[in-house]
Amino acid sequence: MTITTLTLATTTAVPNKDRHVFYNFDLSSQIPGTGPAVIDGIEVGLDIWVDSNYGDSYACVELSWDGGNSWTSYDSNSVATDDGAPFEEFGGSTNTWGRTWTINDLTNGNFRVRVTNVSTSNYRDFFLAQTRVKVYYHLPGEGGPEEPPDFSSHQGPCDYAVDIADWAKSQGIVVYVIAFGATDTCDDEYYGSPWSGVSSVDFLEALATDEDHFFNEPKSSDLTPVFQAIGGSLTAGGSKLVE
Repeated sequence: MTITTLTLATTTAVPNKDRHVFYNFDLSSQIPGTGPAVIDGIEVGLDIWVDSNYGDSYACVELSWDGGNSWTSYDSNSVATDDGAPFEEFGGSTNTWGRTWTINDLTNGNFRVRVTNVSTSNYRDFFLAQTRVKVYYHLPGEGGPEEPPDFSSHQGPCDYAVDIADWAKSQGIVVYVIAFGATDTCDDEYYGSPWSGVSSVDFLEALATDEDHFFNEPKSSDLTPVFQAIGGSLTAGGSKLVE
């Protein structure tokens, strides 16, 4: 039996699914620097064991960034009987649990770790001695991932471009967009895409860092040829304008 066949309980009243929430890790205060740190991954370690190998026993970990109102998908590991074994690790140095984190998400008021103990036997006793959290991060200009993740779940060219732009901005890259002369729409997206049918101007504006980095028309007539060259040929050929 694998963990994908087990359903996490919504209450600790279910005998074989015991759930606890941990907080006040003081994570945000331990990240130095005044700039916007980029969170590369979050690792949770549990010093956990179970009283017997009878049945299949697992620990499932979820993270919250808003005081427990919302939770990430869970990561899971099997639990052994040896209380002297190393910490069970969940997440990791490049695992962001399916979202982009900010320092504010890691404050004591917002960050939560939820541990759910799951077993196929109703008679298992779990023991948890310690919960620890390690945040992997870098500051803009100090390195970090050189290549974007594989956005294999994107649903079309506009979805993919937004994923890449969001990743670039999370790395501290300032994205400029010139949309002069754009008249198309996002009409090659899959069903259900939020970008399907969106005008190219609105789509391109979403790629920019903010409205100050989005240019839809030249500020003076003498710049019109420049905008025509950039918007009409250079960027279409693959040029990128980033800071």
